[in-house]
Amino acid sequence: MRAHWLLAAVLPFVLLCASLRAEDDQPKHFIEAEIALPGKTVFLRGEHDPVADLTVALTLKNSTPTASTTVKTLEIDDMHPFSEEERAELQKIAKEAKSKEEFESKRAEFGKKRKKNITVKEEPVNKDSLGYAYTPPQLGPDDLVEMIVLRLPGPDDKDADGKPAQPERIERDMAAEYTQPVDNSNPTRYLAAGATSDPYTLPVGKFYRIQKPGMYSVQAVLHSIPDDRTPEKCVMSNVLNFQVLPYQICNVKLPYLKRDWEEYERGHPNFSYMFYELPVEASYREVYYVQRLNVRGVEKWEWHRLCTVAEGTSVQVQQIDKNKVALLAQHAKGDAGLYTVDFSTVDPTVTSQTLALKGGTLPTLKVEGGTVSAE
Repeated sequence: MRAHWLLAAVLPFVLLCASLRAEDDQPKHFIEAEIALPGKTVFLRGEHDPVADLTVALTLKNSTPTASTTVKTLEIDDMHPFSEEERAELQKIAKEAKSKEEFESKRAEFGKKRKKNITVKEEPVNKDSLGYAYTPPQLGPDDLVEMIVLRLPGPDDKDADGKPAQPERIERDMAAEYTQPVDNSNPTRYLAAGATSDPYTLPVGKFYRIQKPGMYSVQAVLHSIPDDRTPEKCVMSNVLNFQVLPYQICNVKLPYLKRDWEEYERGHPNFSYMFYELPVEASYREVYYVQRLNVRGVEKWEWHRLCTVAEGTSVQVQQIDKNKVALLAQHAKGDAGLYTVDFSTVDPTVTSQTLALKGGTLPTLKVEGGTVSAE
């Protein structure tokens, strides 16, 4: 009874230690995530989305060795039991041997005579190859991945205290149509050892409220996949940079845009200026720009018309610096206009140049070292 009591007390402890040791033997970071920006790194504002066409392609990789499926053929000694004749022969050797050395010598010879090799097949043992079951990352009503989107400050940007500005975290749009409680956490995908998943397309430009022009960074965080090397103790992807230009194409006329502006911007505009390409009562479109002013502590927005845009053409836009933008547009009357708009003053400074189109082809807008040209 005493022995049974001691076994009952010690056994759970032994099993616990074995379990902890087994967990310690398992790697704690063998799933890696990588993101890419398919196609481009410079984006315009979207009519219905904060940024048009901003999608991130995310792939997962299992870094454990690929499981081997090769069956090995081995030659091993056949340790078959002694037959009656062999047992009798071994006993005879023991009786007739006159010394220990003679017995060992004859026994060795006896062993060589009965020894033979056989061929066996050994199945592979992949102790370091681990598969992983996971839930596919997605953005939507039920997010299964978090995106860290930061607006990166320029070298001359300062905060309210005059110190160098810090990166600004962009919030996830929490509108009711974009969030709803859905339990979608059960693993439905399997990533074999050494395998890489197909890319998962994540519409970041739809669900993150990016309004201001400038440089941004993006990184994916998968809280459901552990990784003890990262600050979040979960899998975090590489970091990519992209640029958002202060230009938005809308299919609503100016009076209605002004009336429903916050609806189009998904909240109160937080930028200092923006360009809008809008339809008019004609086949062409027009470009307007708006600037935010602070008049005796009261916010005021000033709207201005810039130019026309010929039907079926696209305006080329480039950022010169944080307050200055260059645009190249084909006008409705057939020529082109090269514009530079400087928002560093209360009344924006606009410089323009009319260009004749050679062969009806719009030249390419270039900005190098602050110099604007059309080639």
